[in-house]
Amino acid sequence: MKTKNLFISSILLGATAFTFTACDPKKDEPSTPVITTGTYVLNSGSYGKNNASLSFYDLTKSEITADIFNLQNSKGLGDTGQDALIYGSKLYIVVYNSSTIQVLNAKTAKLTKTISMESAPGVPSFPRYMASFNGNIYVTQWDGTVACLDTVNLSVTKTVKVGPNPEGIVVANNKLYVAISGGLNTVKDSTVAVINPTSFAVEKSITVGLNPQNIVSDNQGNIYVLAMGNYSTIMPSLKKIVDGTTPQISVISNITPRDMELDGDNLYIITYSYDLNWDATDKKLVVYNTKSSSISSNSLLKGDGIFKTPYCIDINPISKDIYIGESDYVSNGKMYCYDKDGAFKFSFVTGINPIKTIFITNK
Repeated sequence: MKTKNLFISSILLGATAFTFTACDPKKDEPSTPVITTGTYVLNSGSYGKNNASLSFYDLTKSEITADIFNLQNSKGLGDTGQDALIYGSKLYIVVYNSSTIQVLNAKTAKLTKTISMESAPGVPSFPRYMASFNGNIYVTQWDGTVACLDTVNLSVTKTVKVGPNPEGIVVANNKLYVAISGGLNTVKDSTVAVINPTSFAVEKSITVGLNPQNIVSDNQGNIYVLAMGNYSTIMPSLKKIVDGTTPQISVISNITPRDMELDGDNLYIITYSYDLNWDATDKKLVVYNTKSSSISSNSLLKGDGIFKTPYCIDINPISKDIYIGESDYVSNGKMYCYDKDGAFKFSFVTGINPIKTIFITNK
C-alpha cells in the first residue's frame, strides 16, 4: 500500500564551443514536509506484504504526503498497520503482523522507539488496539492478553489474560472494557472483559453477542459494542451495556452495523449490504443519539458518495468533520471528508486499506 515516489535525477548536458550547463541535483531532492494542522492516516497495507504506511494530509495546503513515515525515517512502517493514537507528544502506531508498536514524535513523524511486543522472548503477541488512561497505553493482543505500556519508559510493565483474540478496548467508569472476539476460533467468543486498571485484574465478563470487535463509550458511561456475528447466518448487531452490579444489555434495533465512531452524544454508524459479487451496496451513515436513545438520521451523507467499501470512520474532535476511508483491499484507498451535517467537503488518496485517521494541530 505504500506509495513510492520516484525521484529521477537527470543531468542535462549541453555543449557548444562556448558553454557547458548542467542542472543542480539538489533541486531535484524531495523536500521534508512541515507538519502543521492536518490528519495522519494509518494505512494497513496488505497482510503479509510488509507495506503498511502513514500518510499525512495538510489541511492548510490541501496536500498529501503519501508515506511520511518512510520519508522521515528512511524505512518502512512494517506489516499490517492496525491502530494509532496520539497521547501527550507521541504518536503510537500498532503494527499487527510485525508485532511492534512504533512510537513517533507526533509533530515530526520521526521515530522515537520501536517496541517489540512479545509473549516470551522471540514469540510475537500480535497487538491489535489501544486505549490511553492515567499515563499508560493499554494494548489488546491476539495472544489473549492486554498489555500495559508505560509512556515514560516506553516499555511493557504488565499483562493480564482476558480471553481469545481480544479486539477493541475503551475506558469508561474508570475501568477498561475489552471486546473478546475469539476471532480465530471455530466458534467465536461473545463477551466483554472488564479490567480494573489499578489491580490490573479482570473483574467480570459480560455476554453481549457473537464476535464482538468495535467498542466505544458515551458521556454517561454506557458502552456500545459492535458484534460482527459469524459472517454468514448471524448478522452484525449493536449492543448497549449499562454497567452496574448487574449489567443491563439492550439491542439497538433496525441497524446492521459495519463500523462506528462516537463523538459527544452522537454515535455514527456505517451500514451497508453486499451484492452477489461481495461489493458493498446501499451504504449509509446512521446517527444514533446516545442521550435520547434514538436515531436522529437514517442517512446523513450528502454529495459525493463512497464508491468502494467503507473501511474506517473517525471524527475530527475540533471541526466535527467526518472522515470515512474506502478500500478495495488491493489498491490505494481514498479518504472522504464530510461536515457535521453530512455535506461533502473534499477527498484525497491514501495508501492501501486506510484504517485509522488521527488529527493534529501543530503550532
